[in-house]
Amino acid sequence: MSLRMVKKLCTQLLILLILTLGIPVYAESPAPPIEIELVLTAVYTRDLEAEIQAWLKSLETCESNGNERAINPMDTDGTESVGLYQFKYSTWKHYLKKYGMDSQTSIWEGKLQRQVVRRMVDDPDVRWGNEFPSCVKKLGIPPR
Repeated sequence: MSLRMVKKLCTQLLILLILTLGIPVYAESPAPPIEIELVLTAVYTRDLEAEIQAWLKSLETCESNGNERAINPMDTDGTESVGLYQFKYSTWKHYLKKYGMDSQTSIWEGKLQRQVVRRMVDDPDVRWGNEFPSCVKKLGIPPR
């Protein structure tokens, strides 16, 4: 179901709720009553962080099946990639430097790979078609 369809359904449910509860709505009012604003806020609020975490878990599963010791000796470009998110050593070093993290951080630490990829999600400069290309093609880009 598309986001547009979900919004339409939520709007229809909201109208039904308003009619059922008898909340007054005046056509000439410049702004809707506060009750309607609160309901609209609740209907359209989403848990973005939960969506991002689910996407990250799917990416991890796609890249390494959750194995932080996974090794791909020859990735699509002929170089090795390793760990939960199948980083190449040069890419790992690049993101550690970019995010001000300790450059001696082991590529093999799954928890740290998760932290780097989570920071990548918030980084507007990350080109997802270049990072994790096969899995991003399957999963799409992270939620925004």
